[in-house]
Amino acid sequence: MNGIYVELPRKTWVKVKGRLGGIATSKKVGQTLIAESLDGKPEIKKKPIDTYYISSTSVTKYIYKLIDSNLHRTSLIVIRYIDVEKYRVEIYSGRVKEIRKIAEEMNIIRKQKPKNKQ
Repeated sequence: MNGIYVELPRKTWVKVKGRLGGIATSKKVGQTLIAESLDGKPEIKKKPIDTYYISSTSVTKYIYKLIDSNLHRTSLIVIRYIDVEKYRVEIYSGRVKEIRKIAEEMNIIRKQKPKNKQ
Protein backbone atom coordinates (compact mmCIF):
# COMPACT_ATOMS: atom_id res chain seq x y z
CA MET A 1 0.00 0.00 0.00
CA ASN A 2 1.90 3.04 -1.27
CA GLY A 3 0.80 6.56 -2.05
CA ILE A 4 -0.22 9.85 -0.50
CA TYR A 5 -3.39 9.75 1.60
CA VAL A 6 -4.92 13.07 2.67
CA GLU A 7 -7.58 13.80 5.27
CA LEU A 8 -9.64 16.80 4.16
CA PRO A 9 -11.16 19.32 6.61
CA ARG A 10 -14.58 17.64 6.47
CA LYS A 11 -12.99 14.38 7.69
CA THR A 12 -13.14 12.73 4.26
CA TRP A 13 -10.14 10.87 2.87
CA VAL A 14 -8.60 10.84 -0.60
CA LYS A 15 -5.69 9.03 -2.23
CA VAL A 16 -3.68 11.33 -4.47
CA LYS A 17 -3.05 9.70 -7.86
CA GLY A 18 -1.14 12.43 -9.65
CA ARG A 19 -1.60 15.86 -11.11
CA LEU A 20 -3.00 17.38 -14.23
CA GLY A 21 -1.22 20.39 -15.69
CA GLY A 22 -2.22 22.95 -18.24
CA ILE A 23 -5.68 23.79 -16.88
CA ALA A 24 -6.56 27.22 -18.26
CA THR A 25 -8.03 29.62 -15.74
CA SER A 26 -8.55 33.33 -16.11
CA LYS A 27 -5.26 34.85 -17.32
CA LYS A 28 -3.02 31.93 -16.29
CA VAL A 29 -2.49 28.20 -16.64
CA GLY A 30 -2.95 26.21 -13.45
CA GLN A 31 -2.62 22.67 -12.21
CA THR A 32 -4.89 20.38 -10.25
CA LEU A 33 -4.42 17.21 -8.23
CA ILE A 34 -6.04 13.96 -9.32
CA ALA A 35 -7.38 12.01 -6.34
CA GLU A 36 -9.64 9.09 -5.55
CA SER A 37 -12.21 9.31 -2.73
CA LEU A 38 -11.96 6.67 -0.02
CA ASP A 39 -14.78 5.18 2.06
CA GLY A 40 -12.87 5.78 5.28
CA LYS A 41 -9.41 6.41 6.62
CA PRO A 42 -6.68 4.06 5.41
CA GLU A 43 -5.99 1.18 7.79
CA ILE A 44 -2.33 1.23 8.69
CA LYS A 45 -1.23 -1.21 11.36
CA LYS A 46 2.24 0.19 12.03
CA LYS A 47 3.59 3.34 13.65
CA PRO A 48 4.98 6.16 11.50
CA ILE A 49 8.74 6.35 11.02
CA ASP A 50 8.66 10.17 11.02
CA THR A 51 6.01 12.75 11.93
CA TYR A 52 5.99 16.53 11.55
CA TYR A 53 3.54 19.38 11.05
CA ILE A 54 3.25 21.61 7.99
CA SER A 55 1.41 24.82 7.24
CA SER A 56 -2.06 24.28 5.79
CA THR A 57 -1.38 26.88 3.11
CA SER A 58 1.46 24.74 1.73
CA VAL A 59 -0.15 21.28 1.60
CA THR A 60 -0.96 21.33 -2.13
CA LYS A 61 2.48 22.66 -3.15
CA TYR A 62 4.11 20.01 -0.94
CA ILE A 63 2.08 17.24 -2.59
CA TYR A 64 3.06 18.59 -6.04
CA LYS A 65 6.75 18.38 -5.05
CA LEU A 66 6.32 14.80 -3.76
CA ILE A 67 4.64 13.80 -7.03
CA ASP A 68 7.32 15.55 -9.14
CA SER A 69 10.04 13.58 -7.33
CA ASN A 70 8.07 10.30 -7.73
CA LEU A 71 8.30 9.64 -3.99
CA HIS A 72 4.59 8.82 -3.84
CA ARG A 73 5.15 5.64 -5.88
CA THR A 74 7.43 3.96 -3.34
CA SER A 75 6.31 5.58 -0.08
CA LEU A 76 3.33 5.56 2.25
CA ILE A 77 2.59 9.12 3.35
CA VAL A 78 -0.47 10.20 5.34
CA ILE A 79 -1.32 13.90 5.63
CA ARG A 80 -3.89 14.50 8.39
CA TYR A 81 -5.94 17.65 8.91
CA ILE A 82 -5.33 19.08 12.39
CA ASP A 83 -6.85 22.57 12.21
CA VAL A 84 -7.13 25.51 9.82
CA GLU A 85 -3.44 26.33 10.31
CA LYS A 86 -1.73 22.96 10.12
CA TYR A 87 -1.64 19.37 8.90
CA ARG A 88 0.35 16.45 10.33
CA VAL A 89 2.56 14.48 7.93
CA GLU A 90 3.13 10.83 8.87
CA ILE A 91 5.65 8.81 6.87
CA TYR A 92 5.25 5.03 7.16
CA SER A 93 7.61 3.79 4.45
CA GLY A 94 9.84 4.97 1.63
CA ARG A 95 12.73 7.39 1.43
CA VAL A 96 11.95 9.20 4.68
CA LYS A 97 14.91 11.60 4.61
CA GLU A 98 14.11 12.77 1.07
CA ILE A 99 10.43 13.28 1.91
CA ARG A 100 11.27 15.36 4.97
CA LYS A 101 14.02 17.26 3.11
CA ILE A 102 11.46 18.54 0.60
CA ALA A 103 9.41 20.04 3.45
CA GLU A 104 12.55 21.52 5.02
CA GLU A 105 13.65 23.08 1.71
CA MET A 106 10.18 24.58 1.30
CA ASN A 107 10.46 25.91 4.88
CA ILE A 108 6.95 24.70 5.76
CA ILE A 109 7.61 22.58 8.86
CA ARG A 110 5.86 24.08 11.87
CA LYS A 111 6.69 23.60 15.51
CA GLN A 112 4.05 21.80 17.54
CA LYS A 113 3.11 23.81 20.62
CA PRO A 114 3.08 21.78 23.85
CA LYS A 115 -0.33 21.17 25.33
CA ASN A 116 -1.12 23.07 28.52
CA LYS A 117 -1.18 20.90 31.63
CA GLN A 118 -4.15 21.57 33.86
